[in-house]
Amino acid sequence: MKGDQIIVKTDRDFEFYVTEDNQAECRSCGSPVLWCTTRKGKKMPVDPPTIPEVATTSHFATCPQAEE
Repeated sequence: MKGDQIIVKTDRDFEFYVTEDNQAECRSCGSPVLWCTTRKGKKMPVDPPTIPEVATTSHFATCPQAEE
């Protein structure tokens, strides 16, 4: 939900918080994503958490179309 804090885990096991802005679909693969804002004010798509309160991943790392 907008304004919620979400934990994002990197490929190096580093965790940080982002703030949820809105829900959308990835333009490349059509998967649902949450658009969030980092502490530095940058927009970042993340995969919706499958379990509340558990870290999720940047959609840049999981999108099957990322290499195209």
